[in-house]
Amino acid sequence: MDYREKHYPSIGNVVVAFQDIDFGVTYLLASLLNEDGKTVQAIAGSLRFPEKLKVLQAVANDKISDQALLERLNELVKQLNEAKDQRNSVVHGLWINPVKEVSLGFYKPQIKKGVFNNFLEVKSDDEIKAIVSIVQEAEKQLREYIGELTKRGFIKTKHMPFDVTLTRKRSC
Repeated sequence: MDYREKHYPSIGNVVVAFQDIDFGVTYLLASLLNEDGKTVQAIAGSLRFPEKLKVLQAVANDKISDQALLERLNELVKQLNEAKDQRNSVVHGLWINPVKEVSLGFYKPQIKKGVFNNFLEVKSDDEIKAIVSIVQEAEKQLREYIGELTKRGFIKTKHMPFDVTLTRKRSC
């Protein structure tokens, strides 16, 4: 089996799974602000993901009065950032032909003590699938958090013009 046939579906699943997280954060912002998705997307759509999370935390601090829910959000943000880092390691890697038959390698540049170093990181398809699981778990925790906020009355709106992601089970 060609390495592309073996690895690319897993890489694609990382991308799709993370998009659900990005959508969920936008959905949560829109819901907390009681705004429609188009308005929030116009604002948040131009933000990088870390900035979008900072905006979410600021809005949540203003809209959520329950300290336990705010602390849970802080933990969730850490999990979402870890998912982002894992996603970025896959998406922004400079993928090369396999070093071993079962692995796919990518160059991962680093700067240490002012010196630029390249080294090759090798990931098997199982390792890439593990990243998919990390991203999917973070998205699941985000959905559960949104559900808890809705149940507790902090989210009153359910309108997003493209609200399909949070109501269906992931297939990847």
